[in-house]
Amino acid sequence: MSWLRASKLLLLPLLLSAACTGDVSTPSTVGDPSGAHDAAVAMPDASEPSQPDAAEPDAGSDATVLDAGPPPDSLFGRAYELLLDRCVFCHTNGGIGITVGKLDLSNPRRAYDALVNHAAEGNDCASSGAMRLIAGDAEDSLIVQKLENRQPCGVHMPDKYAPLAADEIAIIRAWIDAGAPLDWDLEPEPAPADPGTPPAKLSETGLYANFAARTLAPNVHPFTPRWPLWSDGATKQRWVYLPPGTQIDSSDMDYWVYPVGTKVWKEFAVGGSVVETRLLHKVAPDVWQMVAYMWRVDGSDADAVPDGVSGANGTGHDIPDRNTCKGCHDNMVDKLLGFTALQLSNDASPLNLTSLASEGRLTHAPEASFGLPGSNKAQAALGVLHANCGHCHNPASAVYRAMLRRPIGTGGPDLWERTTNLATLEATVGYASTVCRENVILPELSMIEPGDPDRSEIVLRMRERGLGTLQMPPLGTGVVDTAGLGAIEEWIRELPPREP
Repeated sequence: MSWLRASKLLLLPLLLSAACTGDVSTPSTVGDPSGAHDAAVAMPDASEPSQPDAAEPDAGSDATVLDAGPPPDSLFGRAYELLLDRCVFCHTNGGIGITVGKLDLSNPRRAYDALVNHAAEGNDCASSGAMRLIAGDAEDSLIVQKLENRQPCGVHMPDKYAPLAADEIAIIRAWIDAGAPLDWDLEPEPAPADPGTPPAKLSETGLYANFAARTLAPNVHPFTPRWPLWSDGATKQRWVYLPPGTQIDSSDMDYWVYPVGTKVWKEFAVGGSVVETRLLHKVAPDVWQMVAYMWRVDGSDADAVPDGVSGANGTGHDIPDRNTCKGCHDNMVDKLLGFTALQLSNDASPLNLTSLASEGRLTHAPEASFGLPGSNKAQAALGVLHANCGHCHNPASAVYRAMLRRPIGTGGPDLWERTTNLATLEATVGYASTVCRENVILPELSMIEPGDPDRSEIVLRMRERGLGTLQMPPLGTGVVDTAGLGAIEEWIRELPPREP
């Protein structure tokens, strides 16, 4: 086991019961993006919980896996261990530290290259002229200024978390003042796979056989996820193309792997007008094109906007750039979020799990569709969390792995429901990792306090929006999802309160 992988195994025991009385209840499996599930973890002694092995990331992911830790006398190694502990949660794939701050600290080589003698980027400091880190000059390095809360731009770091202690900052200062040496034998970052250039116009992507008439091309099928992702009230349509004669690798029913050539489109309409269509196209194993197209006002076509657009066509709808798309989709094993076994267990969808199985499009067809357990309110709430939060809060996600750096018992929730954990409400990961669970963001609250939405951290954060807030989800939304939030509040109210 590598040094860094071992350092991430501060895994979180799922020690819960419906009434939070201390009985042990744990999901029977933990999703493993390598294709296999971890075995059930029996934890008869809550004081010494077993720790299931972390999911090994697939090749080409942004996970940090090293053969050895830093040398004992490495100044950079000591500094990076602090960054790993205190900063990587946000500055990793899908985290706001990358999407807003444009700073990726998710592995040591990537962190070194992004910091040392590198000008600040991102929304808050790009125009400031500040340098993230000036080798030999800690005093004028932006990273130190932000850690010491004397920054010329942006905000104090870590944002929303406890500040670093003076002796911790001194370790980072010592490394910088020594010239910021790379005194750790690290291989250069490999060049990312080139997905190629996507078509310039939507009409060239293969969605429509007749663009003017909006006639779908052969083998392009509409589908509807059971629980749609909230997109600030935009209405959406979705289509998928699976190459003829191919199958989805469904050997892991919770993390499908799609055949090369798969295409998925999602169309956004605001105020009755179509504004954007996004395309994800698998061009090679582990390589996807991701691009958004902004519709022309006259509806004659839509043009690729890989750098994104704010307020597209005069609406309040923002089209994300490619890196923002990757921030969510790269946290899933094979990128797609809404075209999954659980989401396609939807009789209302024109293409669904049953039809895929009957057409022989799955390598391992389930015996039946899947449903969430519990009351109607519980099912609605878990569905909202799965669709809106599970793509980051799942064991295949770099964000989730970063959360495992927190102290045991205070890590983040796992909200990507597993088809193997649906026998009872208490067995679902969405229940087991939230109800009566502590958190580090609002430590006086539980993630979910049974019977009391106002004392539930998840609810309070879902009620917030805007930079400088604790909003969840942190990306892709500026308007509160009142229906989704209401579903979660109603479920919490029906949960039995804790015993005094």
